[in-house]
Amino acid sequence: MAVRAAVRAGRGSIGLLDREGGEVKRKDSQSFDLANIKDRIVELRRMYPSELKEHPGQWREHTEAQAGALAGVLKQIGITDTLLAWPSEREGGALTVFDGHLRRSLDSRVKWPVLITDLTDEEADFALATHDPLTAMAQADRAALDAILSSVHSDDESVQAMLAELAEKEGIIPPDFQPVGEDEQGRLDEKKKVVCPECGHEFTP
Repeated sequence: MAVRAAVRAGRGSIGLLDREGGEVKRKDSQSFDLANIKDRIVELRRMYPSELKEHPGQWREHTEAQAGALAGVLKQIGITDTLLAWPSEREGGALTVFDGHLRRSLDSRVKWPVLITDLTDEEADFALATHDPLTAMAQADRAALDAILSSVHSDDESVQAMLAELAEKEGIIPPDFQPVGEDEQGRLDEKKKVVCPECGHEFTP
C-alpha cells in the first residue's frame, strides 16, 4: 500500500501503545536484524554550497530563530555533522542535498563535509520524507535533559532561547509569563461565569 493511502486509512501513523495509552519506550536490549542492509555512502567530500543542488522536494521550512540558533552553535563548537547528497539523475547527475539544507544556506563561503551516497532519485525522495520525522519520534527523558541543560552554557541569545523553549516544552521550567498593561491585566483578572448543571443558573464564583 502506498504511504499516503496507508495514512488515509489510519495506518502507518499508529505506534505501539502501553496499557495507559502512552507510546512504548524502546529498551536498549531490543535489537533488529540488520545484517543484510546496504552501506550507501560512497565518499566524503568538502564542498561549497554553490557546488550542491537543493532537493526540489524539500518540505521543511526553516525559521529565522532556527537559523540563528544553528549559527550560534556552529560559532561555539564548529562543524560536527555532514550534509547528505546523491548524484541526481533529475538534475543531470549534479550532487543534490537531501539533508543539511539549512546549513548549506547559512554562509556561501563555508566548505561543508558532504557524505555522498549512491541513492537513486526515488530513494533520495524516501530519505527526505523520513529523515526528520524519524528524529522527531524520539521522546525526552526529563531527568537526563534537565541534567544536560544544567551543564551547558552559551552566550548566544538564539541558542539560549532555543534551550529555554525546549526546557519549557518538556516541563522542566515553568512558562515565562510576561507582564502586561493595565487594560490587558483587567481582562486576565476576569472570572469566568459558571452554569449550574442542576438548575441552569449562571453565576460568577
